[in-house]
Amino acid sequence: MALSIPPLRDRTEDLYFIVNHFLDSFNAEFGLEVQGLEPEAWDALKAYHYPGNIRELRNIVESAFNVVTGPSIRREHLPYHIRQLSAPPREARPYVEAEGFLADVGRRPLQDILEGLERQILEKALQQVDGNKLQAAGLLGISRPGFYKKLQKYGMV
Repeated sequence: MALSIPPLRDRTEDLYFIVNHFLDSFNAEFGLEVQGLEPEAWDALKAYHYPGNIRELRNIVESAFNVVTGPSIRREHLPYHIRQLSAPPREARPYVEAEGFLADVGRRPLQDILEGLERQILEKALQQVDGNKLQAAGLLGISRPGFYKKLQKYGMV
């Protein structure tokens, strides 16, 4: 029986799921807690054509794991030939005051303020995708397990 599977370059919608599988696998293998990719890194991966198909994608993600220093993979963690194909990094968005949170400065500890803001961001992401947790995780650029961990932290499961 022969299966015809289109090349990865023809099914970029699968990138998110495949990359998150690799993130989970490499986190377990290397003992790290990389939660996802930043938007610029996703843009770079989407711009590439993957002549080596999924094996090449796996190697790209693994090489990023070798240099990642924080909770997410940034564009600069990707191999040079991938970075060159993507658009330059997005400009930083202008600062927008988070409603009500700045008024709490001096009244509540920073950690409490940040957790309140994070909870609202999770709620907003879920609202934008009609409660679909996998899509909400993708919207925020974090892995599915990382998203569920945050939901559990705030009792939102």
